[in-house]
Amino acid sequence: MTATYENIATTTLGSAQTTVSFTNISQSFTDLRLVINDVKTTSSARNVFIRVGNGSIDSGSNYSHTNLGARALSATPFSDRQSNQTSGKLSWYTAATTAHPQMSVVDLLNYSNTTTNKTFISNSRTAPGDGTYSGVEVLVILWRSTSAINYLDVFTDVADSFASGSTFTLYGIKAE
Repeated sequence: MTATYENIATTTLGSAQTTVSFTNISQSFTDLRLVINDVKTTSSARNVFIRVGNGSIDSGSNYSHTNLGARALSATPFSDRQSNQTSGKLSWYTAATTAHPQMSVVDLLNYSNTTTNKTFISNSRTAPGDGTYSGVEVLVILWRSTSAINYLDVFTDVADSFASGSTFTLYGIKAE
């Protein structure tokens, strides 16, 4: 079986924004892949989150995540687990700047299935050179809903926005 990726939508920011949305997502794929090339407007640390829904965004306490990662500066692994959150965490305390952007690849598994809760896997990295936050992390997010996903928001947790030039590409994956 070979997976086929189809570009559903790409957003390249022309100005700073704290939220990027995808709406009316087709249900004709097996899985979704979201690729984020994140540039920040300041050097402060912040998280990146996701909310999803069917017909509208779910901001109820229906999300959980587990995070495993390591920062290059300390070479010390870190972990984090939270339940009953109002969003799923895609990356933790990123310091992506124009000089050191962050890339996240988020797989939304079985997103159109209406019989199971949804699982997302986020792989993130901040480019080498950012002495404090350079590193990698993997997060597993659970959305406790059997609804199909046709709405998706990506947002930050503080006033620090995604800078102009940040890109967000949503792919549909079909198994053949």
